[in-house]
Amino acid sequence: MLYIVSTFSGLFLTLFLVFGVQKLAHRLGAISYPGGRSVHREPTPLLGGIAIYVALSTVSLLALFFTHGPIIQALWLYKWKLLGVFLGATSILIVGIIDDIVALRARTKLLGQLFSALICVAFGFSIPAVSIPYLVDIPFGTLGSIAFVVWTIAIINAINLIDGMDGLASVVCFFAALGNGLIALWLGNPFIAFFSFTLAGCLVGFLYHNFPPAKIFLGDTGSMLLGFLLAVVVVGGNMQKRDTSLMILAPLLLLAFSLLDVFLSIIRRFVRGKPIMSSDLGHIHHRLMRRFRNPRRVLFIVGLFSMFMTFVSIGTHLFAATPAIFWLLLLLAAFVLFFFVFILGYFRVDRLRDVLDNRSEVKFFFSVIAYLPGVIEPIKTQEDLLQELDWVCRALKPYQVTLYDAQKTTLYHHKNTRPVHSEFPAHTETYALTNGDTFTWEIPIQHADPTSCDLRLAWREIIVLFGQQLQHIEKVSLHTHHALSTESHFPPPSSHNSLPLV
Repeated sequence: MLYIVSTFSGLFLTLFLVFGVQKLAHRLGAISYPGGRSVHREPTPLLGGIAIYVALSTVSLLALFFTHGPIIQALWLYKWKLLGVFLGATSILIVGIIDDIVALRARTKLLGQLFSALICVAFGFSIPAVSIPYLVDIPFGTLGSIAFVVWTIAIINAINLIDGMDGLASVVCFFAALGNGLIALWLGNPFIAFFSFTLAGCLVGFLYHNFPPAKIFLGDTGSMLLGFLLAVVVVGGNMQKRDTSLMILAPLLLLAFSLLDVFLSIIRRFVRGKPIMSSDLGHIHHRLMRRFRNPRRVLFIVGLFSMFMTFVSIGTHLFAATPAIFWLLLLLAAFVLFFFVFILGYFRVDRLRDVLDNRSEVKFFFSVIAYLPGVIEPIKTQEDLLQELDWVCRALKPYQVTLYDAQKTTLYHHKNTRPVHSEFPAHTETYALTNGDTFTWEIPIQHADPTSCDLRLAWREIIVLFGQQLQHIEKVSLHTHHALSTESHFPPPSSHNSLPLV
């Protein structure tokens, strides 16, 4: 009964807390605007993870201090681990809030993730060993804490990576939390079961606002929080042999969608010649959107996939003692996984040939992006900055790039003399600066071509770099001009002293 009450309490509390979080996001300026890799069309508030965090914490504390029964007594046995999860979640939440407001560097976010994972290690979390039934047991021994930290950081970033479409991360995490709660219940772990069911309820409440078209996004606040919580509870929910061994297949299946996306992203970027940590428009949800052209259909397909993998994950525990059924379930999961990757188009040989043919061009683009920050940062004048932009345009050959000021006067214009190719029509984008200046650029794009999507993102990143430096130069120039004008208004020094010097 407590599990049902906690699930619905988390649901309704999150449902109502989101309204306050939306107002807070607008007040702090934590808004996601359309463009870049985003598939939404309207400015949408971030910080959705705050509502989930507050609801989950409130329900957990109320259950601990104001209810009684065998489940609560079992929860008190894990009070230190519960405190570790709470402190780690608070730490990752703060990192996410700051990132949603001011956009932290990847290195800074990674340090925040590491710190949160280490908090849990300090409160007793580790992975002493992993096991695959009928195959192998791998003991980690003293390296169990390191294994836990690596696992936690990997899952945080895996969930963060799939949070690129309305409701996607919420649906995937809901099925993972629900499945993990059922597994924990089966294995007799009330602490993890309570936590997982409550989290699942919170996600349903949030999904009411996050379902396409979304009224609020998780943001890094929510995606990193969910990744952290799932990493912790999935480990705890699948421990066997008196918490000495992690049955690794179940967590991998519960998080199959996000881990598959990470794996395919690494392979895709390596094949295309892109940096592994760069962004692109080739994620699973981007491919499904291009195929089905409706976010609700994409969400339905991803939900079916996640639900199926959740059932298989539960089955690996239920039928662990029956080898025939156990291996049949894994074989079925492998077939569905293969079919899913096939419909995404990853086995098309003609597409692979095109990608390999354009690999050198993509590598050159991203080498330019890596080179630019160090070159344009020392530039002090608008004229020198626009000369550097002209070099980039002559090297990368867009159809055209134009910079207008607030009065629509042309400050810079580059136009390529080559004709527009019929297979690669001109794709136009704009980037408005806070001072009223506007960049517009046209580039050859074939929307079904992965390389074109890479170049589209690369050009936006290049223009943003130049735009930010242009604003910095103008700000420094205005500050210098103001300082000089203030000096000129000081009265000249007096020619005589009021008191003689002795």
